[in-house]
Amino acid sequence: MQVGICLICFSPIVFPGPILGDEPKPLLFTLHSAGGEDVVGSMEKLSDEWSVSLGGASSRSFPGRDVVSLRRQNMLLPPMPRAEQVILANGDRIPGKVDLTSDRSLRFLVKRSRRRGRRRSFAAPPRD
Repeated sequence: MQVGICLICFSPIVFPGPILGDEPKPLLFTLHSAGGEDVVGSMEKLSDEWSVSLGGASSRSFPGRDVVSLRRQNMLLPPMPRAEQVILANGDRIPGKVDLTSDRSLRFLVKRSRRRGRRRSFAAPPRD
Protein backbone atom coordinates (compact mmCIF):
# COMPACT_ATOMS: atom_id res chain seq x y z
CA MET A 1 0.00 0.00 0.00
CA GLN A 2 2.81 2.43 0.85
CA VAL A 3 4.53 1.64 -2.45
CA GLY A 4 1.35 2.60 -4.34
CA ILE A 5 1.13 5.92 -2.49
CA CYS A 6 4.79 6.66 -3.23
CA LEU A 7 4.28 5.93 -6.95
CA ILE A 8 1.29 8.27 -7.07
CA CYS A 9 3.20 11.04 -5.25
CA PHE A 10 6.41 10.79 -7.29
CA SER A 11 5.01 9.93 -10.72
CA PRO A 12 4.73 13.61 -11.81
CA ILE A 13 8.43 14.05 -11.04
CA VAL A 14 9.60 10.84 -12.69
CA PHE A 15 7.21 10.92 -15.69
CA PRO A 16 6.40 14.61 -16.35
CA GLY A 17 5.57 14.27 -20.08
CA PRO A 18 1.99 13.02 -20.13
CA ILE A 19 0.95 15.15 -17.17
CA LEU A 20 2.42 18.48 -18.30
CA GLY A 21 1.36 18.12 -21.94
CA ASP A 22 2.84 19.67 -25.05
CA GLU A 23 4.67 22.95 -25.28
CA PRO A 24 2.26 25.87 -25.75
CA LYS A 25 1.93 27.06 -29.33
CA PRO A 26 3.44 30.49 -29.98
CA LEU A 27 1.02 33.36 -30.52
CA LEU A 28 0.83 34.36 -34.17
CA PHE A 29 0.79 37.96 -35.37
CA THR A 30 0.07 39.50 -38.77
CA LEU A 31 2.31 42.41 -39.69
CA HIS A 32 1.16 44.71 -42.49
CA SER A 33 4.10 46.62 -43.96
CA ALA A 34 4.21 49.98 -45.74
CA GLY A 35 4.96 48.08 -48.96
CA GLY A 36 1.58 46.33 -48.73
CA GLU A 37 3.01 42.97 -47.66
CA ASP A 38 1.34 40.86 -44.95
CA VAL A 39 3.69 38.60 -42.97
CA VAL A 40 2.52 36.07 -40.37
CA GLY A 41 4.79 34.81 -37.59
CA SER A 42 5.44 34.65 -33.88
CA MET A 43 6.73 37.76 -32.14
CA GLU A 44 10.46 37.40 -31.64
CA LYS A 45 11.47 40.95 -30.77
CA LEU A 46 10.08 44.47 -30.47
CA SER A 47 12.97 46.91 -30.11
CA ASP A 48 13.19 50.43 -28.73
CA GLU A 49 12.88 52.06 -32.16
CA TRP A 50 9.70 49.99 -32.80
CA SER A 51 11.32 47.58 -35.24
CA VAL A 52 9.57 44.19 -35.24
CA SER A 53 11.10 40.74 -35.73
CA LEU A 54 8.75 37.86 -36.52
CA GLY A 55 9.80 34.22 -36.35
CA GLY A 56 8.39 31.11 -37.91
CA ALA A 57 8.34 29.89 -41.51
CA SER A 58 8.99 33.39 -42.89
CA SER A 59 11.35 34.83 -40.27
CA ARG A 60 11.68 38.55 -41.05
CA SER A 61 12.51 41.88 -39.44
CA PHE A 62 10.93 45.22 -40.27
CA PRO A 63 12.12 48.69 -39.22
CA GLY A 64 9.53 50.63 -37.25
CA ARG A 65 8.97 53.16 -40.04
CA ASP A 66 7.79 50.33 -42.35
CA VAL A 67 5.25 48.81 -39.92
CA VAL A 68 1.68 49.92 -40.63
CA SER A 69 -0.06 47.52 -38.26
CA LEU A 70 0.70 44.51 -36.08
CA ARG A 71 -2.27 42.44 -34.94
CA ARG A 72 -2.60 39.17 -33.10
CA GLN A 73 -4.28 36.54 -35.26
CA ASN A 74 -7.72 35.18 -34.39
CA MET A 75 -8.45 38.00 -31.94
CA LEU A 76 -11.45 40.28 -32.20
CA LEU A 77 -10.92 44.01 -32.19
CA PRO A 78 -12.36 45.92 -29.24
CA PRO A 79 -15.84 47.35 -29.78
CA MET A 80 -16.19 50.81 -31.27
CA PRO A 81 -17.10 53.59 -28.84
CA ARG A 82 -20.86 54.13 -28.60
CA ALA A 83 -20.63 57.70 -27.33
CA GLU A 84 -19.94 60.83 -29.35
CA GLN A 85 -16.52 60.66 -31.02
CA VAL A 86 -14.25 62.02 -33.70
CA ILE A 87 -13.08 59.64 -36.43
CA LEU A 88 -9.63 60.55 -37.72
CA ALA A 89 -8.43 60.03 -41.29
CA ASN A 90 -6.47 56.89 -40.27
CA GLY A 91 -9.58 55.31 -38.70
CA ASP A 92 -8.68 56.02 -35.07
CA ARG A 93 -11.60 57.08 -32.89
CA ILE A 94 -11.34 59.48 -29.97
CA PRO A 95 -14.28 59.75 -27.55
CA GLY A 96 -15.30 63.31 -26.83
CA LYS A 97 -17.55 66.13 -27.90
CA VAL A 98 -17.41 68.40 -30.94
CA ASP A 99 -17.97 72.06 -30.13
CA LEU A 100 -18.60 74.28 -33.15
CA THR A 101 -17.24 77.69 -32.17
CA SER A 102 -17.87 79.45 -35.50
CA ASP A 103 -18.40 78.77 -39.18
CA ARG A 104 -14.64 78.63 -39.74
CA SER A 105 -13.35 76.80 -36.68
CA LEU A 106 -14.03 73.65 -34.75
CA ARG A 107 -13.10 72.63 -31.23
CA PHE A 108 -13.08 69.08 -29.89
CA LEU A 109 -13.32 68.31 -26.17
CA VAL A 110 -11.59 65.01 -25.44
CA LYS A 111 -13.39 62.86 -22.89
CA ARG A 112 -10.85 61.57 -20.41
CA SER A 113 -11.30 58.77 -17.93
CA ARG A 114 -13.43 59.52 -14.87
CA ARG A 115 -10.45 58.97 -12.60
CA ARG A 116 -8.57 61.88 -14.13
CA GLY A 117 -11.63 64.10 -14.36
CA ARG A 118 -10.04 66.56 -16.82
CA ARG A 119 -11.00 67.52 -20.33
CA ARG A 120 -8.67 68.76 -23.02
CA SER A 121 -9.69 70.70 -26.06
CA PHE A 122 -8.13 70.74 -29.51
CA ALA A 123 -8.89 73.31 -32.16
CA ALA A 124 -8.91 72.48 -35.85
CA PRO A 125 -7.59 75.34 -37.99
CA PRO A 126 -9.78 76.53 -40.86
CA ARG A 127 -8.97 75.29 -44.35
CA ASP A 128 -8.54 78.04 -46.92
